[in-house]
Amino acid sequence: MPQITPNQVISTFKELKEKKSCDYMDLSSHFMKNIIELISSPLSHIFNRSIETGVVPKKLKISKVHYVFQSGSIDEKNNYRLISLISLFGKLIEKIVCNHASIFFIV
Repeated sequence: MPQITPNQVISTFKELKEKKSCDYMDLSSHFMKNIIELISSPLSHIFNRSIETGVVPKKLKISKVHYVFQSGSIDEKNNYRLISLISLFGKLIEKIVCNHASIFFIV
């Protein structure tokens, strides 16, 4: 797998949907948009080390699960849906690896 560059981190982040919700560390994509160029180099280093070692940092695998009421009786558990708030950094590395894998399998 080719090395992940800071420019790749930035461009892949820009592909993600900008949401107002925060991840489990209370980081929003709106905030990240303002600092992604500053942190793209350390992130690319962390992502490359993760791929080289085959170990994903535990913090990137954590999600916060919330129940969201939809409609009907609040006493019925079927009237709720689950929402998982996943780390923005975890989404980012997942998207980058997915892009690399799809190129590999197409060729």
